[in-house]
Amino acid sequence: MRCLDVSYRARFQIALAGLLCACAGSATDPAAGGVAAIRIASLPVVTLEPGTEQGLELQALDTSGRVTSLPAVSWSSDTPGHASVSEDGVVRGVAPGHAWIHVRGPGDAEDSVAVWVQKPESAPSTFHITLIYSDDVPDFWRERLEEAATRWEQVIRDTLPAVNIATLQHHCSVVATEQQLPEQTGLENGTRIFIAISDQFPPGTYVSALGGPCRQRPLPAPTTALGQITLNRDYFDHPEDLTRLRYVAHHEMGHTLGIAGIVQGFQPPYIDVERGLYRGHLALEGYRRQFGNPVFELDISNGAHWPFAGLMGVTGPLDGITQASAGMLMDFGYPAAWYGAGAY
Repeated sequence: MRCLDVSYRARFQIALAGLLCACAGSATDPAAGGVAAIRIASLPVVTLEPGTEQGLELQALDTSGRVTSLPAVSWSSDTPGHASVSEDGVVRGVAPGHAWIHVRGPGDAEDSVAVWVQKPESAPSTFHITLIYSDDVPDFWRERLEEAATRWEQVIRDTLPAVNIATLQHHCSVVATEQQLPEQTGLENGTRIFIAISDQFPPGTYVSALGGPCRQRPLPAPTTALGQITLNRDYFDHPEDLTRLRYVAHHEMGHTLGIAGIVQGFQPPYIDVERGLYRGHLALEGYRRQFGNPVFELDISNGAHWPFAGLMGVTGPLDGITQASAGMLMDFGYPAAWYGAGAY
């Protein structure tokens, strides 16, 4: 995977080159050197649907940073099964997923752009979350959790690679539950989540529930095959507080899917556990889309939460699934969609 900051910095270099061009005029300086760099002028992530196309605009810079004539170039896709590219730079969406489109010119001149292909909004989602309840989970919790599962199924649009769930390495909650997870077998192409209740939370704790992945598919796409949410039996005295129940259900279910950056065992290169930093380029693109400014990393040291308010931040109202969370799902290999994030 190409380092995220290269793609973002390329966009900044395009803007800088445009300023130089505006100051020097559009004509190429005959005294300038040959082609030193080529740049794809686009958003950091191009979004397509299967069967749709987008031409990529290319710009060449000489050794003085001025716009110059385009050289002969070659285009390629690292994952043509998701997005292909023609010899003249037209990208076509093939199937949901991620691809890098590369362009190479003379010498060391090259650039890349990320492409995300997602199902059209009119197509129904085929992703499914299966909830497995311990016997004593009350109805008011079940209703909110079913609602949360339906909402996350709208963000993740397609099935996941089928895995034999019994063969995956098992990591689960450190809180003792009152009923153990039944043995899990068979193939899973979605996500299963065990909902348990415990009175083993520290006395007086404000933690209402804990959620996280137990078994994940192997890297580079650590999507959750089995997760667990453990509810604090002593926390909720007012089950009629639907807003709070909804928030907890959606929030903890997001954690079981891996948000923000929960990976068991070996870590992907874009998660710096020691420093508590997340650098997955699709989550960073989600942040840019949501807040309007690019960043090169996000702090997730506060208990695997985003450093801003909103769902999957450590605080905030139930105001929708953030674009950063949708992008993180994409980084992990979930076939999510940008339009799936947002208000409920």
